[in-house]
Amino acid sequence: MFRAQYSLLLFLLSSTLCLATQLSEIQLKNGDRLTGEIVSQDTRQVVVNSPFLGKITVPRDQILKMELSKAPATKPAAHGPQNTTAVALVSGATGGSSTRAALERILRGTKGSMEFGFNQQSGRSDSVNATVRADAEYQQGIDTYELTMQYYYGRYDGSVQADQHETSFRWRHELKSKRFFAQSNTSYSVDHVKLVNLDLEQSAGIGLRAIKSEKQTLNLGSGLTGQYRRAYGEGTNALALGDLFEDYLFKFNDRVNLKQSASVQYSPISNQSITLINGKQSAANDQATNYSLRFNVALQSKLTHRITLNLHYDLAYDNAIYDPSLKTDQRISSTIGYAF
Repeated sequence: MFRAQYSLLLFLLSSTLCLATQLSEIQLKNGDRLTGEIVSQDTRQVVVNSPFLGKITVPRDQILKMELSKAPATKPAAHGPQNTTAVALVSGATGGSSTRAALERILRGTKGSMEFGFNQQSGRSDSVNATVRADAEYQQGIDTYELTMQYYYGRYDGSVQADQHETSFRWRHELKSKRFFAQSNTSYSVDHVKLVNLDLEQSAGIGLRAIKSEKQTLNLGSGLTGQYRRAYGEGTNALALGDLFEDYLFKFNDRVNLKQSASVQYSPISNQSITLINGKQSAANDQATNYSLRFNVALQSKLTHRITLNLHYDLAYDNAIYDPSLKTDQRISSTIGYAF
């Protein structure tokens, strides 16, 4: 009995050592290590095979060092599936540790900022204005993810002039031609002054990198947007719009940069395109159609490595709003930001 167990132990040990001699090791820039059999490689990527995870593609720009094993591969067992060499992701531990390592890697690769602006005036008139902005961006290979949140509040002589918050999430995927990209954008907003308590939009489109250099970047694109809007009262609205978008970045130097973005949305449908407010529908005007314009500019200057001074100009026009005096929003704000 002891001999049988001893023989089985030696067989498993020798098989493991034999397999380990076949494995090549890849060290990634984020600290992870990959061990496995390299199936193919070119100037852009390396493909590694795993019987547990399948084929894994690793971009070359994420590889710090690659050590190839010279040991010949052993033949697969006749009674089982072919052993094409495992790829083990060695992060120091498995389970919860690997999850924490992945989360830490995402946090290390994320860059963003938080901005705060506040202004109060008292005397002949009393006014309060507050602005909060936050954004975060994470890039992984050919995919870029961006999350943006904004909140505006303004009160003048006891009357609320602005009470709006908006959240958007954008995903951009680089296509085979590096000048083109696919884009998906999801946004949620509420505006209590305009009496719109829910505005959901989902868009998808294609874009072109018209200019890309160290000093400036210009992106142009178009797509389709699905919109669902609900106002106070009985009104709801769901429709599709065509849209054009553009964003531009210009770096004056390492400390000062200018960001600009614009978008246009339009739907030719007028009888379903106007928001209902308190049961009243502005589509009674046959000339009313659904379109909106947005234009944003931000000038950012670094005071220190983390602290920034920002000047924003925001213009928005929404023809679907019932009250003509509320169709246009225009504001200039200055904020102090913290970059991370």
